[in-house]
Amino acid sequence: MNFAKIQFFILLGLILPEAGVVISSRILGADVKTAPTSTQMTRVEKDKLCVTIQSNNKETRIIYRKDKDAVYMVDVSAKSYTEMTRADVKKAGDRMQEAREKMQEAMKNMPPEQRAMMEKMMGGIVPSAPPVASKMEYKKTGSSKSGNWKTDEYDGFRDGSKSSHLWIVDYGKLGVSREDFAVLKELGDFFSSLKISSPMDFMKETETLPGFPVRSQTFGENGKESVTMEVTEFKKEEIPPSHFDIPDQYTRKKLDIPELNGGKRPKGGGSRD
Repeated sequence: MNFAKIQFFILLGLILPEAGVVISSRILGADVKTAPTSTQMTRVEKDKLCVTIQSNNKETRIIYRKDKDAVYMVDVSAKSYTEMTRADVKKAGDRMQEAREKMQEAMKNMPPEQRAMMEKMMGGIVPSAPPVASKMEYKKTGSSKSGNWKTDEYDGFRDGSKSSHLWIVDYGKLGVSREDFAVLKELGDFFSSLKISSPMDFMKETETLPGFPVRSQTFGENGKESVTMEVTEFKKEEIPPSHFDIPDQYTRKKLDIPELNGGKRPKGGGSRD
């Protein structure tokens, strides 16, 4: 190849937009006969993320923009959206911490049985204490296939209990690298002040594995399968910028973060437009 051709390809690389990663998935409940099936399209670029969820004839999008340091929850059917900034996330985290402290104060004189019952009832809404992240440990169980991919299977254990089963494909065989998903770490940091579990924790925990999970099963406390997510298509291509933008005709709705003083807002407070 002569020097002129080398120059041409270098210039072409500078002109052409960098390809993103597009992942199509479906989500199944434990009982596919009664639980609805959702489909999910995840579009990933180095500083942007868009997750489109189709469920019960409704389309929802979650968009993260590193350049704006914000997450957008988009209701496509209603043509509306809400914006959450890092300051909003911190405010929500502060409210949750305040709620935890109030709950602990209210329950401190309860009998142990009653306290345990209250913690179980309220734990999914406002945890009585920030969850302590225990390390996930993985054990390879064999090899098989998921879709058209040859995979290695792993069981995931937390505190000695099996909590997941994964089908892993080497990044290279998918035509991507681990670095293509760096934006997920940025999004995890964005929500870190909430101090609760999130899908970003799953991606962080699987960093020790030698590839990408193209199928995953999670298990509840009773050891029964709860949710299965499986990738149906995985490709690298140019993503139109419109997937990461909010259409001009969409209406912005207020993000309401409830106060904890009897529903009343302090003077000078209020929702941010």
